[in-house]
Amino acid sequence: MTKKRFLPRLSSNLLLLIIPAILIAITAISLVTFNYSRNIIIDSLDEQMELQLSSTVNQIDKILIKERALAESVARSVGNMYEDFEEEDFERLLIDSTELYPETVGMGIWFAPNTYKNMAQFAPYAMVNENGKVIASKDYTEGDFDIHTSEWYIVGTEGDGGWTNSYLDTVSSIPMVTISVPMYREDSSILGTVTVDVDISAVKEMIAETELDFDAQAFVIDTAGIYLAAEDESKIMTMNFNEDSNKDLSNKITDILTSRENGYDNYTSDGKDYRLYYNYVPQTDWLMGINVPVANINASLNGLIQIFSIVAIVALLIVSMLIYLYSKKLGDTAMHSSLLANDISEGILYSNPLTEKDLNKNDELGEIARSLQSMQENLKKTITEIALHSQDVVSVGKRLTSTADDSATSANEIAIAIENIAGGATSQAIDTQSATENVENINHFVDENFEILIELLRSTNNIENTKDEGFEVLKELIELINLTTLINGQVNAAIEETYQKSKEIEEASRMVESISEQTNLLALNASIEAARAGEAGKGFAVVAQQIKKLAEQSKGFNEVIKKVIKELKETSTNSVEVMSETKLMLDQQGKIVEDTMSKFDNIAEAIVKNKEVVEKLQKSSNNIKDKNEELVGVVQNLSAIAEENSATTEEVAAIAQEQFRSSAEVSEASGNLSKIAVNLQEQVENFKLEKFEKE
Repeated sequence: MTKKRFLPRLSSNLLLLIIPAILIAITAISLVTFNYSRNIIIDSLDEQMELQLSSTVNQIDKILIKERALAESVARSVGNMYEDFEEEDFERLLIDSTELYPETVGMGIWFAPNTYKNMAQFAPYAMVNENGKVIASKDYTEGDFDIHTSEWYIVGTEGDGGWTNSYLDTVSSIPMVTISVPMYREDSSILGTVTVDVDISAVKEMIAETELDFDAQAFVIDTAGIYLAAEDESKIMTMNFNEDSNKDLSNKITDILTSRENGYDNYTSDGKDYRLYYNYVPQTDWLMGINVPVANINASLNGLIQIFSIVAIVALLIVSMLIYLYSKKLGDTAMHSSLLANDISEGILYSNPLTEKDLNKNDELGEIARSLQSMQENLKKTITEIALHSQDVVSVGKRLTSTADDSATSANEIAIAIENIAGGATSQAIDTQSATENVENINHFVDENFEILIELLRSTNNIENTKDEGFEVLKELIELINLTTLINGQVNAAIEETYQKSKEIEEASRMVESISEQTNLLALNASIEAARAGEAGKGFAVVAQQIKKLAEQSKGFNEVIKKVIKELKETSTNSVEVMSETKLMLDQQGKIVEDTMSKFDNIAEAIVKNKEVVEKLQKSSNNIKDKNEELVGVVQNLSAIAEENSATTEEVAAIAQEQFRSSAEVSEASGNLSKIAVNLQEQVENFKLEKFEKE
């Protein structure tokens, strides 16, 4: 009978397994989405801020560029025509130029000392008065203010000029900056400067009108660090950024001013993160920055996170409901299969809680149900057959035990007899092995003797080869001695001929010496005659003097020739003696070589005899080796037969022992088999094949 018991529902298990996984996936997706969205917003912010910075900086720079161009245009006009201008012309030029742009609040022409009509200070100036009208002023020309020491004059006379620091006009309280450019004469000498005063209130207005997201704040700082524009208007033209209460921002601006590069950077102040974008105005190197709180960037993502969370929760509820409904549908079949498996495990084989609906399903659970039912039927058949045959196994086990005991007794007697035979075979194998080793030692000695004979024959052949090489060397030596003797004779003849030639040269040298003495005497007589001739003989005296020098040089050369001839004769004499001695040595060498040839012939005969003896010994050794190898083969065959007999006997003994052990094991196994068969009968009785059996 099937016992019902409580089992956890499949739907509950699936929900407990899947819901945490879905929650983890939703959390991971939320984090990835948050970071991705944040990166997109930051990238968009970077592009927006860089574009806003670039646009505003370009607007500021455009104003400054046109004001500089105005100053340079007036400077060129004045430089070309100042000598033709009267004071009224300068004033008219300045008024017309000042009216061109709304940011222009004043212009001045500042001549160098004594350059215009020898005036120490001439500075026509035009400005916008409180009524917005441009008027001319002579205050700087007639006043006591020294324009040549002013900042704008010094800046304008250096290189291409430049911009002054920003300042607050004392009369109008308007923030200004002045561009000052040089004026040149036609010869490129400095004439003075032209200045344009620019109202930079427009910078403050541009910053105020700039629309920035995330509560960002923009500011502009001049090269001296003064705020030209800021969210807090009280800082404008009155505070240096180093005096700002936000020291973290001040330090970051200091780092930026040191690097002199455009870009953005992050910093932290009072535990809050900020992103600072910055760019420089090319004309004046003013720094424009936009400060964005990072917390405001993240706050813009809160709405997105809330929407995503709501969608995720709704999706989670829908998925959970679908999982519950599907798992409930699967749970009934799983429960029926579990009950059947539990009955089988308890030995109840007659009950079957599975329904037709369970068995007809085409999914995995249906397959499990059908498999369990098939396993139940097969198990019933198997248990029935085991019960029928277990009694036969008990009877056969008893008979097998009796037969195994008899076989063990016989095997033990056979093993004892074989051990005695194996002892004799082992002794014979040992003696045969000893004989084999002795024969192998003899064979080893024969091999060594054969190797020695081969080496001796090889040495004999080497000696014979060396003898042949010696014969060739002696032949070459004889040829060289004969050639040397021939050359020695030729050299001796050449030396004799040289000696004769040196005698002829010596005779010629005596003639040259005689001629030189006569020439010298003639030169002396010529000198005496030239002296007698007086003035007319001066030219002849010079010739006589040159002849005398030539004679002396000839005498000197002749002495050198005589010395060389003497040395040549001595060398020739020595060479003749050396050649004579060389000829005697060559003759002696020839005799020695002939004696050596005779000894080599004797050595050759001895080598031939030695070679014949070695070849005979080698043949004899070969015969001994062949006979010994035949003997080794016979002994080795005998040893192998003895070892094989011994091994076969040991194998037979081992087989007999193994048979004895096997018989004992069979006897023991048959006894165990009988016990197992009895135990199996008891276990089969635990299975209930019919419903009427006792539970």
